Amino acid sequence: MNIVVLILALLLMAMGAGELIRWAGERAFRSECCQGRTLLLLLPEGPGDCEGLIRQAGARFDRYRMLCVAGDRETREIAEKLMEEYKTLEVCGPEELDRFLGP
Repeated sequence: MNIVVLILALLLMAMGAGELIRWAGERAFRSECCQGRTLLLLLPEGPGDCEGLIRQAGARFDRYRMLCVAGDRETREIAEKLMEEYKTLEVCGPEELDRFLGP
């Protein structure tokens, strides 16, 4: 029984050491001068999956800037209604995509 506990403790210590090394590496090599924002590009196939796609993205990636590319009028209306709930959501059409992604 003691050997099993010892092996589990060594395993946990190794995992903790790995996480400590990963954390230190991220801190050491993180660029402080040029921080950008992550843009999550949402491409719904139509009005049927627009709401679900936006809600899933909002639940998982709540701090990311979300850009929904609405291909038709109905999809755009659904996405614009959800902009009230998700403050980081923006809506554009395929022809407007360059304006949102440009410098």
